[in-house]
Amino acid sequence: GERVRVGVVYILFLIPTALRDLDSSLGPYPYESIKKWVSLSSHVSSGLLERVQPLDGKVSSVTQFCTKPPSNTMQGASKEELPAKESTVAEGKSIPGGMFAGVGEFPSTVSNSAGSEEQRPVMPDFKPKPEAALRFSEIPTQRYPKGSTPEQITHHSLDHSYTLDLMLEQSYGNCEGDLLGELQLTFVCFIIGHVMSPTVYDAFEHWKLLVKLLCSCEEALVSHQSLFSSFITIMHFQLK
Repeated sequence: GERVRVGVVYILFLIPTALRDLDSSLGPYPYESIKKWVSLSSHVSSGLLERVQPLDGKVSSVTQFCTKPPSNTMQGASKEELPAKESTVAEGKSIPGGMFAGVGEFPSTVSNSAGSEEQRPVMPDFKPKPEAALRFSEIPTQRYPKGSTPEQITHHSLDHSYTLDLMLEQSYGNCEGDLLGELQLTFVCFIIGHVMSPTVYDAFEHWKLLVKLLCSCEEALVSHQSLFSSFITIMHFQLK
């Protein structure tokens, strides 16, 4: 009893003291922008964030690459038969052969002393890391129900309400809030990322596709009134 009460009092005294010590080492929180941040992320839930974020858990404005050595070096030549350190191009100028040593070389056709053309080693295969990519919901490519008449195909090609309903069902379990949250998340990733890396550029492109889909619906304005009311509010703060 008494020992527990003493421990609780000690903890209650220690926490505020520790927070004050911690605050002195941190920068001030920009409370003047907290309302703007809330308006840009009001529909982003923890479940949606867990599903969309990259597998490595980081959204970076700098592209992360994985590399593998070039699959081929030079057609018809072994490693020992590669061009010498200097070769002569068709115009008669010299180019250094080892300027990209250690990372492979740009593919280029050169003329050797015998006058025949040879291909230099290619660069390593640079590809963005799959685990660093944002996992957005796919927008259905099926624009109209199967068995639609030509008239219905034309209607669904102009009014994308069918595609919206299909996406809500397949990707969000008919949860309109998750669609709005993904719209906000793509915008935030693009704005904060600044640099147009493939990850951030994909976010910008997906944001444009979602906006285009929502702006191409007519029947859904009646069947999903709350969705479009929130959509207008979101666009107001994003374009503000």
